[in-house]
Amino acid sequence: MFRVSGGIDPGPFLQSGRESVEDFAAVLASLGRTYADFDHMLDFGCGCGRVLRWLVADRPTHISGTDIDAPAVQWVLENMPGVDARTNEGLPPLGFADQTFDLVIGYSIFSHLDETYQDRWLSELRRVTKPGAIVLLTVQGAFNWAYSVEHPLKAVPELEDMKAELHAKGFLFWKNTTNDGHFPEFYQSTWHRRAYVEAHWRAYFDVLDVREAAGRPTQDIVVLQRRDELPRPEA
Repeated sequence: MFRVSGGIDPGPFLQSGRESVEDFAAVLASLGRTYADFDHMLDFGCGCGRVLRWLVADRPTHISGTDIDAPAVQWVLENMPGVDARTNEGLPPLGFADQTFDLVIGYSIFSHLDETYQDRWLSELRRVTKPGAIVLLTVQGAFNWAYSVEHPLKAVPELEDMKAELHAKGFLFWKNTTNDGHFPEFYQSTWHRRAYVEAHWRAYFDVLDVREAAGRPTQDIVVLQRRDELPRPEA
């Protein structure tokens, strides 16, 4: 629980998982879909099943999970029968065949990656998804920035100095911790502006929407769809 959420109280941990399932379900509902409409779902960054444990009703036919945390994945295998959980490395590939999934969800993975890691994983998620697949990924956007940085009680002078970079580029990677051995060195803090996601991520998927603060408590949900052909670059 600590490596997933930073806490060890099971109550908030379990509640957060239920909320994430509900938040992703709300996005699917806006598309006229439910979990049950999909044949094979991947929880990208599944940890110890914070989200997976709540997919007990209206669930996809097949559920898979993948994470860099080998002990957490092993726990899922031992305690969640029917979930195909696998361990992945810091960079691709995943241990799944091309065009396996028609639904991918991923909470707070791209909120910790620099652009190199981000782009490698977006490309890999494209590889393992079928044409027409829906991909729902959360990022830290404008709402999270205001909550985490500009809130009077949460002011971080170092980040205030980097605000201009975020607004100019639309992307900010802040290497702010040594992780105390709990997380890999590449796992830091990232913020995305909507315009950056719409322009940059379209190289991999169609960007259907960016739902501000739709992923509780403070993250945006990026709504993607995998087309058979890559989007053409703008002239």
